[in-house]
Amino acid sequence: MQPQKTIRIGEGIDNIILGKHKSVVVKGLTKNIHVVRTFHEEAKEYEYSGYSIKKMLVFQMGFDEVYEFKNLRKYPIFKMYFKDEKLIFIIFSSYSVKENVYQNFELDNHVQFLDSLETVLQKMGKYEKHEKLEGYDWLLKYPKQGLELIFDEDELRVINMFKPIEN
Repeated sequence: MQPQKTIRIGEGIDNIILGKHKSVVVKGLTKNIHVVRTFHEEAKEYEYSGYSIKKMLVFQMGFDEVYEFKNLRKYPIFKMYFKDEKLIFIIFSSYSVKENVYQNFELDNHVQFLDSLETVLQKMGKYEKHEKLEGYDWLLKYPKQGLELIFDEDELRVINMFKPIEN
């Protein structure tokens, strides 16, 4: 199946654009908001699941609240993080939506969910940093492009997006 929608690296998709006000970003998605958490509530959730928040970029960036979505039909979005009511971080995930949803999306460099590590490296080039992530195979970091890519069983499963960071 050929992807029909493009996620722009370091920006977003459609009206879901990094830096935009949350009222614009969540318009039309509110009935799929599963839970809204504060920074401290989200930190507890991650720590309870065995993650070290000190190593996670979204916690280093800081945020006021996070919206977690369930079963979105239009986008493969799991979470959106807001600081001062502006979108700062998006988690696109193949785990949080049905297959027919995530199959319709690709990054603007043609990277798609379920691409192998080798395929992603061919399309993206060498990562700037990488690490083993609890419960997954790899976390590849491309901060200058505004991306973190998470692989499980040699398949791209999660895309974390933020505004590009220069060292």
